[in-house]
Amino acid sequence: MIEPPDVYRRLHELGLSYRLHEIPFEGVSLEEGLFHAVYVPNNQFALSVLIPDADWLPDELRAHLMENLNT
Repeated sequence: MIEPPDVYRRLHELGLSYRLHEIPFEGVSLEEGLFHAVYVPNNQFALSVLIPDADWLPDELRAHLMENLNT
């Protein structure tokens, strides 16, 4: 679950050198106030990230999630 302090930092503990708005998500869904974003770094596993659709979400990240939203 992503929280406000996580928005701009690189997520090294997850093995990512990206910030959230840079991650090349495979897909994003939005249900019940949560974005569920999936990143597949290789053919061995996938990472799921839950991001609240909250007021503190920066416009840049919201736009990135909406661009990848599965419809």
